[in-house]
Amino acid sequence: MSFLEKLLEGVEVEWNFLDEIATITIGEFVRKDSQDDSAEYPVYNGGISPTGFYDKFNNTGNKIIVSARGANAGFVNRITTPFWAGNSCYSIGVKDDSSLDWAFIYYYLKDNEARMIGDQQKGGIPSISKKQMQLFEVPIPSLKIQQKIVDILDTFTELTAELTAELTAELSARKKQYEYYREQLLTFNEEEVEWKTLDDVTLKTSNIQWLNTTKSFRYIDLSSVCREKNIIIETSLITKDSAPSRAKKVVLKDDVIFATTRPTQLRLCVITEEFTNEIASTGYCVLRANRKKILPKWIYFLLTSNKFKSYVEDNQSGAAYPAISDSKVKGFKIPVPPLEEQMRIISILDKFDTLTTSISEGLPKEIELRKKQYEYYREMLLTFPKPE
Repeated sequence: MSFLEKLLEGVEVEWNFLDEIATITIGEFVRKDSQDDSAEYPVYNGGISPTGFYDKFNNTGNKIIVSARGANAGFVNRITTPFWAGNSCYSIGVKDDSSLDWAFIYYYLKDNEARMIGDQQKGGIPSISKKQMQLFEVPIPSLKIQQKIVDILDTFTELTAELTAELTAELSARKKQYEYYREQLLTFNEEEVEWKTLDDVTLKTSNIQWLNTTKSFRYIDLSSVCREKNIIIETSLITKDSAPSRAKKVVLKDDVIFATTRPTQLRLCVITEEFTNEIASTGYCVLRANRKKILPKWIYFLLTSNKFKSYVEDNQSGAAYPAISDSKVKGFKIPVPPLEEQMRIISILDKFDTLTTSISEGLPKEIELRKKQYEYYREMLLTFPKPE
């Protein structure tokens, strides 16, 4: 029998409605222009973080807050210091701290957060009513058991937060390391190599359009292009009947496509065999390498560089929907070393890219695994038999 099983073996609990053991109050609206980022007390409306700061508080610390309305209605948080509760926020405090540990109530509500969110009252604005909160049933074991459970879960919470921070920092460090080496490998002095615009080293694609009247194509949505993995996440089928009224360029294997709308997001990829002969969405530039001069991956890696990012920022236009023209993209000057040297550098960057992608996928999975492990033990500690 595990330690947790022994801890809870034979434990008696009394089930109570939340309203019987805790005070439940709705907060008070405070105008945005009355708030000040330099003020002392955070303003909460039930969200993950404060929506502002105020020079007054309407709740002391050690309170549980639950979002009352909005998409996150039912979200549970705990606040240990004085704060201002807004009118989209329930504040919950235990009535008798000699028999109740407020943190135990918090953990139980947090463990049932998904259930509360699922019970939102639908309408124009989803909400959780005060009646729902009042009639929420909570198991109450002895204070000693409550405190042991809180101690265990506090430790788990702290360890999970530390691990998440460490793994996130590791991921950030690896990305920075990769970017550093990429920038070093792609940096040349003016006299070391030839410098040409992208227009000089790519083929003209203005005459390559969607002209096939029988074949169905898949449609590449550049909003789903993931630059870090160099893949296209989603495509949809497009036929002659459902084709856009204007002909679209057909992309071929090894084409580099770059989204010219919202360009600072740097959505780009190299077309692989899987996506050959597909139609890209509007707002993109296709760069088809002249292989006598340049390799496709050389173009791709140079477009991921900080130099190209700065170039885009300097040459985009529009505020609400920033964009950069094809001609501006193709006007970007790049170093063009001999093909053998391009291949050597590409080989190195491919290895770095593969390693970084592996870490980028692996560490978030590890973080998610630890969170699920924590949730598993939390649920184990907070599951009590309910009388018929």
